Amino acid sequence: MKIAFPIRLKWIRFKFWLSDLFSIQHERRFIDRDAGKLGGVLLIAAVLLTSCGSFQIGVEPTGTPVVDSTPPAPTTVEPEATPAEIQTQTAHADRPGPDIYWMPYGSGLLESDDVIMAEDGVVGFSESPVTFELFYDFSPSSGRIAYGSEFWHAAANSNRAVSDLWVYDFAFEQAHQLLADNVGRALFSPRLASSGSSDRLAAVVFSPERGGFDLALVESDGSLDVLAECASPSFSWSPDGSMIAYEAWTDPEEESTRGECEDVFVVSIDDRSVTKLSEQPPSTGGWHGDQPIWAEGQDALLLTYASPESVFAVAPLDGSGAFLVDKAESIPVDYLPNPMFSLWSETHNSVIGQTEGMFDPFGVWVYQFSQDMRTVQDAYRITVDGRELDLQLIGWWEEGESVLLRDITNLSELNQFGRAIAWSLEDRSWQPVPDNTAPIEVRLHEDDVRSGVDAVDQAIEAFVDGDRGDRLALLKMISAECVAEEFGVGPPLCPAGTSAGTELVVFPYRVYRGTEFAAEEELAALVDFEINGLYAVHPISGEFEDAWWPAGDYRIVFASPDDDHAVEVIVDQDGNIVRIEFREQTPVEVLYGYSGDFIIPPVD
Repeated sequence: MKIAFPIRLKWIRFKFWLSDLFSIQHERRFIDRDAGKLGGVLLIAAVLLTSCGSFQIGVEPTGTPVVDSTPPAPTTVEPEATPAEIQTQTAHADRPGPDIYWMPYGSGLLESDDVIMAEDGVVGFSESPVTFELFYDFSPSSGRIAYGSEFWHAAANSNRAVSDLWVYDFAFEQAHQLLADNVGRALFSPRLASSGSSDRLAAVVFSPERGGFDLALVESDGSLDVLAECASPSFSWSPDGSMIAYEAWTDPEEESTRGECEDVFVVSIDDRSVTKLSEQPPSTGGWHGDQPIWAEGQDALLLTYASPESVFAVAPLDGSGAFLVDKAESIPVDYLPNPMFSLWSETHNSVIGQTEGMFDPFGVWVYQFSQDMRTVQDAYRITVDGRELDLQLIGWWEEGESVLLRDITNLSELNQFGRAIAWSLEDRSWQPVPDNTAPIEVRLHEDDVRSGVDAVDQAIEAFVDGDRGDRLALLKMISAECVAEEFGVGPPLCPAGTSAGTELVVFPYRVYRGTEFAAEEELAALVDFEINGLYAVHPISGEFEDAWWPAGDYRIVFASPDDDHAVEVIVDQDGNIVRIEFREQTPVEVLYGYSGDFIIPPVD
């Protein structure tokens, strides 16, 4: 059994990726976890191969079903970080702008002007000084943003995705357009060109005359200093700002022969010399998140590689030719996920990469390489207290040592940011980072409050005043036919040696993204948790129901000991507990937007 949370330990916050799992239409009764992941990979691959642009695929979270009356407006208090929660980031008081300004590459602001910023060690949504449709890059060295004011469109007589190029400068609080069209990507140098100057800005610019991208430095007046006449949006600056690595590739729909427009190159900024490092391995073909990764300290580039056998290729800077990276047999997964955006830690000889899927939408993996770079000798997904959360990789918190992650598993209408955490590569541990999201105050009823409905009150007493035995006595087991293949939402999985269709006697519960089922010997552990008190009770009507998932008649909402999470105890009209749902949001968030009748409403 997958225990819902560590007994008497702080719970972990999650949002349900599919919103309310059982609002799914019945065209497909069950959701296959593995098939969903494969479908997500194929869908994302199709989008990426369509053009050079990047498109974010996701599902907007929705609230609980709206019925007929409204709980009181939530009370919020200003965030106040305790000293133990604060992990200090290197301060940059001598430069303009925030320490971090971040949006997923290629994503515009859409209906909101909020972006993720980090200032003075506090992370969260802040209003952007400019609106944009495409985010290219941010330079913490100079406090400048590179962006596109319009979404991708096809370049003239081509299917290459391009836009314009603007730069906003925090120091002068001004924005100006550098290029009106044909920009495929733009990146700032990680180092200032000279003391007191701005960092250099490189861009790939489509040439209608040649029918391909040029790699160029963009001057402050918008003029181009072309470095290479055959490139792609897959490029990256060296850590010291002296070189740019780029992949050149040929569009398979265009008639051409293999030559200067395919392979992996580096160009020197000082003398403009171009060096071919290797032939182009069949990587993901120039997607914007697929730029070469500079393996500083190893004199090599890492290229993401679209193959089940390997997710990386290495191109040594000495020009000896690219080779594929093997996976150590000790790594417990059959195939490593392909990162969509990556950082390199020289100290730990590791790539930290963002991965994305359908039913496992956002993960962050660490890939540790052998010294010769020929093997990924260790790889793990970053987890928080053993939970595989939906995490977004924002960037370095302490460069080379810890990364800043955004936990988006607990998003709601009241908390659309989630929370910020820092992951230490050395300790493989996490720490919360102060954020600017106002915490939600959860007001609970006194312990002696009852509904007057016997079926409800005996369950309230079992959890507020009773012990484990009182809770166990109210659980109602169900009989359900098991299935041979595990589903995210569906009937119980058959135990080893049991054929599909066998009747199992189990108790249904819900945790994180899907349905779970406890056997009789697991029930004691399932109900052995603490609560802080009663939040609300309301009747249930018109919810999903199946033989393996009883709907019940009343929902009793309790708060966790830290008030950060809700436990929903579902009872029928006879007072039997028919299922338990461990929610990964506060009770206020769980019932936010519910407008039906209450038997016990939230505290005013």
